[in-house]
Amino acid sequence: FNFQTKKENGVKELFLERCVNAECKLRPMDYLSSLQNQLHLKVRECIIDFLRGTLICEDPLCGFETNYLNPSFEGLYPQCMKCKRSPMNLEITPMHLYNQLVFFSKTFDLSRVTSKVAKFDPDTVQAFQKVHSQIEKVLSVNKYSEVDLAYLFTQLTVRHDCHETSVSNIE
Repeated sequence: FNFQTKKENGVKELFLERCVNAECKLRPMDYLSSLQNQLHLKVRECIIDFLRGTLICEDPLCGFETNYLNPSFEGLYPQCMKCKRSPMNLEITPMHLYNQLVFFSKTFDLSRVTSKVAKFDPDTVQAFQKVHSQIEKVLSVNKYSEVDLAYLFTQLTVRHDCHETSVSNIE
């Protein structure tokens, strides 16, 4: 994602300082509340789509979609109710939702700007920070990025001279 747009004279600006339409003279930064509302609605839409829990048949020829869970499973996945031969997967997985939220966060994260030397207007920096903190609040509630290492290593055992020791006994 490119944070900067070029003016006719070659000077780079942040995308909130100037509209991408060359004929438009409005600055997106002047409509920050509207931008925040649109972003909030988009985040809500993504979360609602995830919570809908739509299942899709893995077979592209079938393409059956449903919100109901079939009680008959094929391995770990529910079997398609239409074709009866393919498993069904979530349309939007927790990882997809998390990646979308991270994309929104990185879009407004000024620490990722490549030209660190450039001096930006303080109002523009504040606008970026305001929108970035809005997305970070949503991400802080999302637990997908947290890993419970204790749970991850519960089954790990270490062998020492034919003695089996679990990780919890090592300490």
